[in-house]
Amino acid sequence: MWCLADSKTSYIVNFEIYTGKCNGNQSSEPLGERVVLKLTHELEGIESLVAFDNFFTSVNVVDALCKKDIYSVGTVRTNRKGLPEIMKEKKKLQRGEYEYRTKNNIRAIKWMDSKIVTVLSSAHNPLTVTTVKRTLKTDKRIIQDLG
Repeated sequence: MWCLADSKTSYIVNFEIYTGKCNGNQSSEPLGERVVLKLTHELEGIESLVAFDNFFTSVNVVDALCKKDIYSVGTVRTNRKGLPEIMKEKKKLQRGEYEYRTKNNIRAIKWMDSKIVTVLSSAHNPLTVTTVKRTLKTDKRIIQDLG
C-alpha cells in the first residue's frame, strides 16, 4: 500500500493499493515516480512540502512536483539519472562538510555524517546551515555537526 500522510495530523490523505505490475497500461515512468505523482495530484497549486525516501526520489519527480508548486525533499540513490557528478564522486569529505549543485529549482546536496548522505530538494537553500549538538552512541560524546 502506498500512502500520503499529513505530517501534522498523521492522517492518511491519499493512498493506493499496489497490486503488482501493470500489464495493460505500460508506462515509461518508473514505479516510484508514478506513485508520487498520482498520490500528490490533489496538492497541485497548494504549495505543499512532500518528503520521501530514496525509492521515490529522482530528478524527474522533484522537477515534476516543483512545476505543480509542490515542494519536495528526499534522500536519493547516487545511481539515479540526471544527478550532478558530485553526487557520484567518491570524494572523501570530513564529518559535517557538504557540497551542492543547483539547477533550476532543484538542489542536489551531498553531506558527510558518519557516512555520505545524498539529498534532492526543491524546498531548501543549501547555504542555510545550522549547527546541532548530537550524542554519539559509541562513546556518549557530544559533538557539534553542521546539519
